[in-house]
Amino acid sequence: MRERAGARKGCIKAARTRLPQALTFGVGAIAAPLIFVAIGSHPGWSFGLTAALAVAIWAGAGAAGRSAPVAAGAVQAFRPHWLIMGFGAVAIGVEASLVGLGPVGLIRAGVTEAAAAQLLSGFFVVFLLARLALVFVAHRIASFQLFTLAVTLAAVLALGAALWSPAVFFVAMGAPAGLLFPGFYVTASRLMGEDLRVPPTIVASGLVGGIGAPLVIAPLVTTLGERGFFWLMAGVLVTLAVAALLSARHMQTREDQDE
Repeated sequence: MRERAGARKGCIKAARTRLPQALTFGVGAIAAPLIFVAIGSHPGWSFGLTAALAVAIWAGAGAAGRSAPVAAGAVQAFRPHWLIMGFGAVAIGVEASLVGLGPVGLIRAGVTEAAAAQLLSGFFVVFLLARLALVFVAHRIASFQLFTLAVTLAAVLALGAALWSPAVFFVAMGAPAGLLFPGFYVTASRLMGEDLRVPPTIVASGLVGGIGAPLVIAPLVTTLGERGFFWLMAGVLVTLAVAALLSARHMQTREDQDE
């Protein structure tokens, strides 16, 4: 009981510590699409502005982030858990596709380019609010339950976008999209142990999906119907939700054993 209470307090502390980062990330993600439209959707200006901001950040960083090398700790058992890494790869692939290809799907569904940029900003507003809500609820729900809930809700909203309103339901999908990575990362961390190789392995498995999924989906978007992108997202998410529900007992048992 004490270990569980300590873990819950740790989750709250970690979430509150990351609150400023979440806010700054959210501001950039919300503003970027609007700025892109404001400069006429010109790629050259976009890359130039990004480069200028990168130089400004680098020049102003100073000694921030510099620290002495951390002494290596005791070698831990490295236990790759392929199932949760597979879940993460698909989930982060969906998240990356929504962010990168969602506006394309909206435009094909009849939304103007300017409106699509505004809707993407709205998506990130909801995304940010969902991440901030974790400060208050992360300690009250098991990590894989959070992941399963997020995937299931995303599947329902994707169906709503395909059947009724792409604009409204795309923005709403920001909420479950914001919960996918936290649920995946915490579950994978608990299942795979404390070895120093675990965090980069978890992130790498997510990047496999985050990089690969848009490359696979992008060519398909132009061959599908007006709302084909959202039907495709719905199909992937429904499949992932069913797999997560079927795996829930196994995941919870493994987490309990590792605690």
